[in-house]
Amino acid sequence: MKPAAGVRFRLVEVLTPDEHVRHVVVDADGSVVTPIARYLRYLDDTGRARNTLRVYGLGLARRQRNVRWD
Repeated sequence: MKPAAGVRFRLVEVLTPDEHVRHVVVDADGSVVTPIARYLRYLDDTGRARNTLRVYGLGLARRQRNVRWD
């Protein structure tokens, strides 16, 4: 893993085609960070609370500033 120098990540809500709101982390270009999106979807699919998903997403977005997925 390499440092992601200066790249900003943020948590956003997206609406799926079936009208379900999901949380995803995106980079500065608006691209979804796939490993985090998969993890948050897993948590959502297993019935975790909406606030849990939001807080986990915020923490992972903050952590993502220091790690680059390759």
